[in-house]
Amino acid sequence: MGNLPYDTTETQLRDFFRVMGSVSNVHIVHDDQTHKPKGFAVVIYHDSAAAASAARDLNGHEYHGRTLRVEMSDFQSAGLMMLTPAQIETLPPVARGEINAQRQAIEARLGLKRSRDAEDDLALPPATKKRRVADTDARAKAIAAVKKDIIAAVKVAKEDYVKWRLQFEPTASEIEDLQAWARSAGYVLHYKRKVDGDETQHWIKVYW
Repeated sequence: MGNLPYDTTETQLRDFFRVMGSVSNVHIVHDDQTHKPKGFAVVIYHDSAAAASAARDLNGHEYHGRTLRVEMSDFQSAGLMMLTPAQIETLPPVARGEINAQRQAIEARLGLKRSRDAEDDLALPPATKKRRVADTDARAKAIAAVKKDIIAAVKVAKEDYVKWRLQFEPTASEIEDLQAWARSAGYVLHYKRKVDGDETQHWIKVYW
Protein backbone atom coordinates (compact mmCIF):
# COMPACT_ATOMS: atom_id res chain seq x y z
CA MET A 1 0.00 0.00 0.00
CA GLY A 2 1.11 3.59 -0.47
CA ASN A 3 0.60 7.22 0.47
CA LEU A 4 1.63 6.53 4.06
CA PRO A 5 2.88 9.23 6.45
CA TYR A 6 6.67 9.00 6.51
CA ASP A 7 6.79 8.49 10.27
CA THR A 8 4.49 5.44 10.19
CA THR A 9 5.93 2.42 12.01
CA GLU A 10 5.54 -1.26 11.18
CA THR A 11 3.80 -1.81 14.52
CA GLN A 12 1.21 0.84 13.65
CA LEU A 13 0.56 -0.76 10.27
CA ARG A 14 0.23 -4.22 11.81
CA ASP A 15 -2.36 -2.88 14.27
CA PHE A 16 -4.21 -1.09 11.47
CA PHE A 17 -4.35 -3.97 8.97
CA ARG A 18 -5.08 -6.78 11.43
CA VAL A 19 -8.70 -5.57 11.46
CA MET A 20 -9.05 -7.61 8.25
CA GLY A 21 -7.26 -10.73 9.46
CA SER A 22 -4.10 -12.22 10.92
CA VAL A 23 -0.99 -10.40 9.67
CA SER A 24 2.19 -12.46 9.26
CA ASN A 25 4.63 -9.75 8.15
CA VAL A 26 4.88 -5.99 7.62
CA HIS A 27 7.67 -4.23 5.77
CA ILE A 28 8.08 -0.48 5.21
CA VAL A 29 10.01 0.25 2.02
CA HIS A 30 13.06 2.53 2.32
CA ASP A 31 14.88 4.52 -0.33
CA ASP A 32 17.99 2.73 -1.61
CA GLN A 33 20.11 5.88 -1.41
CA THR A 34 18.84 7.86 1.59
CA HIS A 35 17.55 4.83 3.56
CA LYS A 36 14.50 6.94 4.50
CA PRO A 37 10.92 5.59 4.31
CA LYS A 38 9.38 6.10 0.87
CA GLY A 39 5.78 6.27 2.04
CA PHE A 40 4.63 2.77 1.18
CA ALA A 41 4.80 -0.73 2.59
CA VAL A 42 4.03 -4.42 2.12
CA VAL A 43 1.63 -6.28 4.42
CA ILE A 44 1.43 -10.07 4.22
CA TYR A 45 -1.57 -11.93 5.63
CA HIS A 46 -1.73 -15.56 6.69
CA ASP A 47 -4.51 -16.17 4.16
CA SER A 48 -5.42 -14.69 0.79
CA ALA A 49 -9.04 -13.99 1.75
CA ALA A 50 -7.91 -11.49 4.39
CA ALA A 51 -5.55 -9.85 1.90
CA ALA A 52 -8.38 -9.55 -0.64
CA SER A 53 -10.63 -7.99 2.01
CA ALA A 54 -7.92 -5.46 2.90
CA ALA A 55 -7.42 -4.51 -0.74
CA ARG A 56 -11.16 -4.16 -1.24
CA ASP A 57 -12.18 -2.41 1.97
CA LEU A 58 -9.11 -0.35 2.91
CA ASN A 59 -8.20 1.06 -0.49
CA GLY A 60 -9.18 4.72 -0.34
CA HIS A 61 -9.40 4.57 3.46
CA GLU A 62 -8.17 7.58 5.40
CA TYR A 63 -5.10 6.95 7.53
CA HIS A 64 -3.70 9.82 9.62
CA GLY A 65 -4.93 12.40 7.15
CA ARG A 66 -3.85 10.49 4.02
CA THR A 67 -5.89 8.44 1.56
CA LEU A 68 -4.37 4.96 1.33
CA ARG A 69 -3.74 3.15 -1.94
CA VAL A 70 -4.05 -0.57 -1.30
CA GLU A 71 -3.98 -3.42 -3.82
CA MET A 72 -3.37 -7.16 -3.95
CA SER A 73 0.12 -8.21 -4.97
CA ASP A 74 1.79 -11.46 -5.99
CA PHE A 75 4.59 -12.97 -3.92
CA GLN A 76 7.28 -12.03 -6.45
CA SER A 77 6.35 -8.33 -6.37
CA ALA A 78 6.02 -8.38 -2.59
CA GLY A 79 9.42 -10.04 -2.29
CA LEU A 80 11.05 -7.41 -4.49
CA MET A 81 9.61 -4.58 -2.42
CA MET A 82 10.73 -6.21 0.84
CA LEU A 83 14.40 -6.25 -0.12
CA THR A 84 16.37 -3.85 2.07
CA PRO A 85 18.88 -1.34 0.63
CA ALA A 86 21.68 -3.34 2.28
CA GLN A 87 20.52 -6.54 0.56
CA ILE A 88 20.31 -4.83 -2.82
CA GLU A 89 23.82 -3.44 -2.41
CA THR A 90 25.26 -6.96 -2.15
CA LEU A 91 23.94 -7.92 -5.60
CA PRO A 92 25.95 -7.69 -8.83
CA PRO A 93 25.45 -4.40 -10.74
CA VAL A 94 23.33 -6.00 -13.47
CA ALA A 95 21.01 -7.77 -11.02
CA ARG A 96 20.81 -4.63 -8.89
CA GLY A 97 19.78 -2.57 -11.90
CA GLU A 98 17.12 -5.08 -12.94
CA ILE A 99 15.62 -5.24 -9.44
CA ASN A 100 15.57 -1.45 -9.07
CA ALA A 101 13.87 -1.15 -12.46
CA GLN A 102 11.18 -3.67 -11.42
CA ARG A 103 10.66 -1.89 -8.10
CA GLN A 104 10.27 1.45 -9.88
CA ALA A 105 7.75 -0.09 -12.27
CA ILE A 106 5.70 -1.33 -9.31
CA GLU A 107 5.84 2.12 -7.72
CA ALA A 108 4.74 3.77 -10.96
CA ARG A 109 1.86 1.30 -11.43
CA LEU A 110 0.58 2.01 -7.93
CA GLY A 111 1.08 5.74 -8.30
CA LEU A 112 3.29 5.78 -5.21
CA LYS A 113 6.20 7.83 -6.48
CA ARG A 114 6.31 11.19 -4.69
CA SER A 115 8.91 13.53 -3.32
CA ARG A 116 9.75 13.32 0.36
CA ASP A 117 11.09 16.87 0.33
CA ALA A 118 7.84 18.25 -1.08
CA GLU A 119 5.76 17.02 1.84
CA ASP A 120 7.38 15.99 5.09
CA ASP A 121 5.06 15.10 7.95
CA LEU A 122 7.93 15.36 10.42
CA ALA A 123 8.15 19.12 9.84
CA LEU A 124 4.51 20.17 9.95
CA PRO A 125 3.82 23.80 10.93
CA PRO A 126 2.31 24.34 14.41
CA ALA A 127 -1.05 25.45 12.96
CA THR A 128 -1.39 22.16 11.08
CA LYS A 129 -0.50 20.10 14.14
CA LYS A 130 -3.04 22.06 16.22
CA ARG A 131 -5.72 21.45 13.60
CA ARG A 132 -5.00 17.73 13.63
CA VAL A 133 -5.45 17.63 17.41
CA ALA A 134 -8.81 19.41 17.03
CA ASP A 135 -9.84 16.92 14.34
CA THR A 136 -8.89 14.02 16.63
CA ASP A 137 -11.04 15.44 19.45
CA ALA A 138 -13.98 15.82 17.06
CA ARG A 139 -13.61 12.21 15.91
CA ALA A 140 -13.56 10.96 19.49
CA LYS A 141 -16.82 12.83 20.18
CA ALA A 142 -18.37 11.36 17.02
CA ILE A 143 -17.47 7.79 18.09
CA ALA A 144 -18.89 8.44 21.57
CA ALA A 145 -22.12 9.67 19.97
CA VAL A 146 -22.35 6.50 17.86
CA LYS A 147 -22.06 4.33 20.98
CA LYS A 148 -24.78 6.35 22.69
CA ASP A 149 -27.06 6.07 19.65
CA ILE A 150 -26.52 2.30 19.43
CA ILE A 151 -27.52 1.83 23.07
CA ALA A 152 -30.69 3.83 22.46
CA ALA A 153 -31.50 1.85 19.30
CA VAL A 154 -30.96 -1.52 21.01
CA LYS A 155 -33.49 -0.62 23.73
CA VAL A 156 -36.30 -0.17 21.19
CA ALA A 157 -35.21 -2.75 18.59
CA LYS A 158 -37.75 -5.38 17.56
CA GLU A 159 -35.14 -7.67 15.98
CA ASP A 160 -31.98 -9.16 17.47
CA TYR A 161 -29.81 -6.66 15.63
CA VAL A 162 -29.64 -3.00 14.62
CA LYS A 163 -28.03 -1.44 11.53
CA TRP A 164 -26.49 1.99 11.67
CA ARG A 165 -25.16 4.16 8.86
CA LEU A 166 -22.19 6.26 9.91
CA GLN A 167 -21.95 9.80 8.65
CA PHE A 168 -18.16 9.58 8.42
CA GLU A 169 -15.54 7.06 7.32
CA PRO A 170 -14.11 5.33 10.40
CA THR A 171 -10.43 4.55 10.70
CA ALA A 172 -9.27 1.01 11.50
CA SER A 173 -8.50 2.01 15.09
CA GLU A 174 -11.98 3.51 15.46
CA ILE A 175 -13.53 0.28 14.18
CA GLU A 176 -11.45 -1.68 16.68
CA ASP A 177 -12.57 0.66 19.45
CA LEU A 178 -16.24 0.19 18.53
CA GLN A 179 -15.85 -3.59 18.32
CA ALA A 180 -14.09 -3.75 21.70
CA TRP A 181 -16.80 -1.58 23.24
CA ALA A 182 -19.52 -3.79 21.73
CA ARG A 183 -17.91 -6.95 23.12
CA SER A 184 -17.72 -5.42 26.59
CA ALA A 185 -21.44 -4.63 26.34
CA GLY A 186 -22.29 -8.19 25.20
CA TYR A 187 -22.77 -7.29 21.53
CA VAL A 188 -21.11 -8.29 18.26
CA LEU A 189 -20.35 -5.41 15.89
CA HIS A 190 -19.53 -5.69 12.18
CA TYR A 191 -18.43 -2.86 9.89
CA LYS A 192 -19.10 -2.76 6.15
CA ARG A 193 -17.93 -0.26 3.53
CA LYS A 194 -20.46 -0.16 0.68
CA VAL A 195 -19.97 1.58 -2.67
CA ASP A 196 -23.21 2.63 -4.33
CA GLY A 197 -22.42 4.35 -7.61
CA ASP A 198 -20.42 7.47 -6.80
CA GLU A 199 -21.36 7.28 -3.14
CA THR A 200 -19.45 5.39 -0.47
CA GLN A 201 -21.48 4.34 2.55
CA HIS A 202 -20.26 3.15 5.93
CA TRP A 203 -22.47 0.78 7.93
CA ILE A 204 -22.24 -1.01 11.22
CA LYS A 205 -24.46 -3.89 12.31
CA VAL A 206 -24.81 -4.83 15.96
CA TYR A 207 -26.06 -8.24 17.12
CA TRP A 208 -26.88 -9.50 20.60
